Amino acid sequence: MRNLTNWLQTNPIIVLTMFIVSFTSGIAGLLLGWKQLYQDYLSKTVELPVWLFLLLPLVLPGLLATYQSFVGKRKTSELVKVEGKKFGVQQVVLDGKAFERCEFHGTEAVIEGTDAFSLVKCEFHSPRFSFSKNAAMTLAVLTKLYSDTAFRPLIDKTIENIRSGEHPEAVIPTALKP
Repeated sequence: MRNLTNWLQTNPIIVLTMFIVSFTSGIAGLLLGWKQLYQDYLSKTVELPVWLFLLLPLVLPGLLATYQSFVGKRKTSELVKVEGKKFGVQQVVLDGKAFERCEFHGTEAVIEGTDAFSLVKCEFHSPRFSFSKNAAMTLAVLTKLYSDTAFRPLIDKTIENIRSGEHPEAVIPTALKP
């Protein structure tokens, strides 16, 4: 059953057909129910008090500033500096930190992909790297794409770009630039 659902979800003809059917039925529903929609909602008048229009220019900038601070704004804070520390057999999240002259002995270095990090003059002894959150999702997508022979050249080129240090579409965070 799982194979059938995967095939239905990944088959481009099925997906395109479902999109066309959904889109067409949505348009048909709108066209057939237009008269009722107009009578119930669009033909009604809404009265708003004048004070609302006078208050709106005063409140709107504050609302926009609050929205921008909570949604979609990349962290602009400095990396937390970790200097000269020794880590044993434990998990250490690298994101958001600048490690300098640290030692990692059997440590699992976790890359979440949520923020930049730096490693300067650090020593690694039997390290293990793991990926979670955004980084894990990126690897899962790349792995899934690589399983499809049509995408293999793209993934191979991406790995080649990683080896050469060239990322044509990528914006390298300043903390990671050489």
